[in-house]
Amino acid sequence: MKKNVAVWCEISSGKHEHGGPGWEVGTCIWSPTTDRIGRSYSGYEVLHLPRCGDMVIHLYDRKILGASRISAECRIVTEPPPNPGPWEGRRGYYRIELDAFRAFALQVPVRTFREVYGDRIREDIETNQPEMYPFCVVQPNKIAVSQGRILNRCTPGLVRLVLEAADVDRKDLV
Repeated sequence: MKKNVAVWCEISSGKHEHGGPGWEVGTCIWSPTTDRIGRSYSGYEVLHLPRCGDMVIHLYDRKILGASRISAECRIVTEPPPNPGPWEGRRGYYRIELDAFRAFALQVPVRTFREVYGDRIREDIETNQPEMYPFCVVQPNKIAVSQGRILNRCTPGLVRLVLEAADVDRKDLV
């Protein structure tokens, strides 16, 4: 993986098959452009921040699934995904194209990751005070997944922890 790229963390669920055929995890990141009543929502607008070449770590169905690369920046599409789940009927959808998806051989449950690396995650949060971080401190000794955004920024320290947990060498990522 190139050193100067940003690394993002997609947090999504398989309840709606990530959108269905053509919208699968590792092929794109998507969200509606508005909330249920048609208002803009910053949790969705974050999709405008990543750039081509940035990396994405996928937390999918409560496990660290793999990583991919952003191949095209965010655009708005009007055609909904085949399985939009609760986001059906929106006027538009943000979509970021991905390529080079690699599923990790060791797919660590997020709960296990938080339990094993919780102290180091908390230290990363306290030391770096990152914005849009995929984890938060909810009690002095408890780390939770941040809610409200599909896409979050990873610090270099968090990337190291994820790769260590998944037993992936950084140079093996595209």
